[in-house]
Amino acid sequence: MKFKPVEDWDEEYLINEVLIPTGVDEYSWIEFKGKEIFDDFDNFDNQVAKQLSGFGNAEGGYLIFGINDDTRRIDGGIVKDFKKEPKNWLTQKIPNLTDDKTTDYDIKLIEKTPNGSAINEGCVIIVVEIRPHEKAPIQSTKDLKFYLRMSDHTLPMTKQ
Repeated sequence: MKFKPVEDWDEEYLINEVLIPTGVDEYSWIEFKGKEIFDDFDNFDNQVAKQLSGFGNAEGGYLIFGINDDTRRIDGGIVKDFKKEPKNWLTQKIPNLTDDKTTDYDIKLIEKTPNGSAINEGCVIIVVEIRPHEKAPIQSTKDLKFYLRMSDHTLPMTKQ
C-alpha cells in the first residue's frame, strides 16, 4: 500500500485513506496502538522497540498511536501535552530502542479537525513512519531480539 508522505496526513486522510480502505485488519505495513500504551512506559518501550526492529527489517511501515487496536477506530487520541511535547519526546526516545541509532523515521502529529472530529480536544494521533533500515537486521535494545514484520504480526527472527 502506498500512502502520501506522512507529513501531508491529516485526520480526514487518516480516516478515508488509511482506516477505511484497509478495513479492520492490520497489514504488514501498519500497526495500531491505542492510547493505553502510554500508561505503562516499560511496555511502551518494549512494544515500540519491537515495531521499529520489525518494520526496519522488512519493507518499512507505520506505527499509529491513538487508534484502538481492537476496533480500528480513533480512541480519542494521545494527550498533546504528554511529556511536554510527544514529537520531541519520541524523537529523543526512538534512537535508543534499536541497536543502530540511525533508524530512519518521520513523526507526524495529526490534530483535531474543526468539524466532527473523533480526536478529543487537546489530543492528537501520532503517526511514526518507519523506513526499511539500510543496515538490517537491527534488533530491539529492550529484549535483544531481531524482529520482522510479516502479515499483521511482528515476529522474532529465527536463525536458518
